[in-house]
Amino acid sequence: MGGRLAAAALAAAALGLLGAAAAAAETGYVSNATKSALTPINLATNKVGKQIKVGGPTSSIAITPDGKTAYAPSYKGALLHPIDLATGKAGKPIRVGREPEALAITPDGKFVYVANEEAAPPSVSVVEVATNKVVATIVVGCEPVAVAFTPNGETAYVADKAGQKLTRGLECVQGSVTAIDTATKQAVATIKVGLEPESIAITPNGETAYVANGASGTVTPIDIATGQAGKEIKVGKAKVSENPAEGHEPDEIAITPNGKTAYVSNGTAATVVPIDLATEKARKPIRVGRQPRGLAITANGKTLYVADEQSESVTPIDIATGHAGKEIKVGGEPDDIAILPGASHSHKHGGKAKHGGNAKHGMRSAFAPFTALLAPFGI
Repeated sequence: MGGRLAAAALAAAALGLLGAAAAAAETGYVSNATKSALTPINLATNKVGKQIKVGGPTSSIAITPDGKTAYAPSYKGALLHPIDLATGKAGKPIRVGREPEALAITPDGKFVYVANEEAAPPSVSVVEVATNKVVATIVVGCEPVAVAFTPNGETAYVADKAGQKLTRGLECVQGSVTAIDTATKQAVATIKVGLEPESIAITPNGETAYVANGASGTVTPIDIATGQAGKEIKVGKAKVSENPAEGHEPDEIAITPNGKTAYVSNGTAATVVPIDLATEKARKPIRVGRQPRGLAITANGKTLYVADEQSESVTPIDIATGHAGKEIKVGGEPDDIAILPGASHSHKHGGKAKHGGNAKHGMRSAFAPFTALLAPFGI
């Protein structure tokens, strides 16, 4: 009996160390547009670490599934910067299209898709992670600003902010989403959504894509099996002119790991709006810092982190209670955030680690001794 109690105590202690290791491994990386840097945040303590210089102003970040490399695009010089997260050093930049706005990494970690907002023609650059070379350029709709992948990696969806061309000229119409077959690296469909789509998130079961429409003040659901857009979900006030104060400008969207709730950042309203995905109804907005943009959710689904551009801070939100915590000051106009290891993260800017990582990859080696210890107890 004493032996069993001692073993149980040892197992409990090991579980405690597992929890501590998991908490220690959680790091948020924030892209600071005006600082040309990434700011790490220890999410166990909400303490800010030393900034990592990127080499150019950046508003996006994505992390490979193995947690080794972050990628951050810079609109200055049309460059994509790879960053070694172990050393905190940026590698040789990769030339992509004009004004790279957003990026996402395929679930298998082999390719980075970069949305080039001002390229002519509008395009997505495909970068091979193993070589850091552009291996394909895919023409999409006008002003691509977001990328997201289905969980199986077979399809990429690109938010075309200004929609599709009416003719061979530059005139563009209502916003759209371009679907890309990742096997052939070809655009295969165009889906009309609301005005000025800014961000895309896909449910963990791969059944539905949700698109945040900046000028419409709505979110459009897309049935992935049929490619059909559903009824728009109202999340904020629509914009009816070029005056940004007239609308709430839904900017980013992220979905919890359990697939039950989506969160949308409303830039000019300084709020985040939860959406119940079972009913597709918006709930009461949550007040955060000024001009909220990037969103990231921890792997356990307990906390949402919001990058507040004008407040130069990050706001943590307790998902269970909906309460916003104390803002974390990071400076440098934070535009996006990604969490290491794997978290549900929006791919307007980086996305979307919105699918760029997996907690198992980053913590397997750290947990190995405890796993062996707990095996005899069936834990």
